[in-house]
Amino acid sequence: MMLMPYRMETVYTRIPFSNIVLVAIITLVFLIAFEVIADDDAVELLLQDWNLEQMIGSMFLHGGLFHLVGNMIFLWVFGNVVFGTVGNIAYPFLYLFLGISGSAENSMDA
Repeated sequence: MMLMPYRMETVYTRIPFSNIVLVAIITLVFLIAFEVIADDDAVELLLQDWNLEQMIGSMFLHGGLFHLVGNMIFLWVFGNVVFGTVGNIAYPFLYLFLGISGSAENSMDA
């Protein structure tokens, strides 16, 4: 059984534009990659080594529709909580920094 969050008990006074844009960009990248990018080309964006392009690319690729939907639900729920703390300007930079940090940690395990 998989647990899915649907809300957090957090109050924020600003509209989370940066989180909305981030969810839209990730979804568009998935749809474009699914239709346009061949599997051989997508492999170059998968995390394989300490390559910055792969570290960033792996943050936007997903293994399938259910993977995308699950990640976007988590990003929406928990991203809005983080957004409420850091705001619209810092949020995308924090997302990239933490994604690259997570990729670096995964690269060290390989």
